[in-house]
Amino acid sequence: VGMVDVGIDFNHIEFRDSEGGNRIKSVYLPEVEGGDKAVIGENELPGSKYETIEQIASLTTDCDNMSHGTHTTTTAAGSYTGNGFYGIATEADIVACAMPGDKLTDVNIANSVAYIFDYANRVNRPAVVNMSLSSNVGPRDGTSMLSQAMANVTDKGRVCVLSIGNDGFLRLKARKHFAAEPD
Repeated sequence: VGMVDVGIDFNHIEFRDSEGGNRIKSVYLPEVEGGDKAVIGENELPGSKYETIEQIASLTTDCDNMSHGTHTTTTAAGSYTGNGFYGIATEADIVACAMPGDKLTDVNIANSVAYIFDYANRVNRPAVVNMSLSSNVGPRDGTSMLSQAMANVTDKGRVCVLSIGNDGFLRLKARKHFAAEPD
């Protein structure tokens, strides 16, 4: 499970396996220097990646005043059962990509999605990327840079899932007509 969000506590109890180990296997922080360089093919991404147990254990959160990413990651893949609550994919490995809310740009989001799928390729696993994000800017027809970037990296075993209506205080709606393709 890949997560792109703001405010992820990388060592939260919800992300522990039955042995107490952290199920977060990789972290990409596009706005933080000091970790290992994230490289996809010949392209070096901005920011840092953390992929060892020690590196991830040294992290706290990407944003001290937000916990939205911990909440959404727990919903998708939380595994703590001490309180009777847990997520959907309780045994999935987790790749977390996080940044402060004011740095949640289309470029950082696109790089994060590409990083998650690159990690999945390296470990030969499928990946579903969850993004509980919102924006009221730009077209809603798949032609934006971010929509095109996601379309270019998705494939069999590579899926992006996005929220809709993340701005509950705004009166917004979405509409799409689906037509069946002829056989």
